[in-house]
Amino acid sequence: MPDEPGGWELKRIAEQQRTDMREGFAQINQRLDQLASQVVSKDAFQAEQRRVDERFAAQGSDIADEKTARTAEVQRLQSQIDKVAAWFKWGVSVLVPVLCVVLGWLLTRGAP
Repeated sequence: MPDEPGGWELKRIAEQQRTDMREGFAQINQRLDQLASQVVSKDAFQAEQRRVDERFAAQGSDIADEKTARTAEVQRLQSQIDKVAAWFKWGVSVLVPVLCVVLGWLLTRGAP
């Protein structure tokens, strides 16, 4: 049985495997520590999330206020347009008959 390892060789191989595993775990722990330093804490994330939510709420409020102001301005302008249209309609309804009367009077007078 010369091909089989002896007791001391088995012990040396087992110790080498333990050493390799410890080094591997040390490397994994080092990588995890590096990742942990880059990870944001739950409290910091929640604080940032609240800040973003507040900012969006403020922007939504600003947009709603702007919409209300524009709607009021459109209604005011529409009211002014309606007033001008009413004056124009009344003016035309009075002016056209007066022009017809004057034109009829000029035609009946005859040409000079």
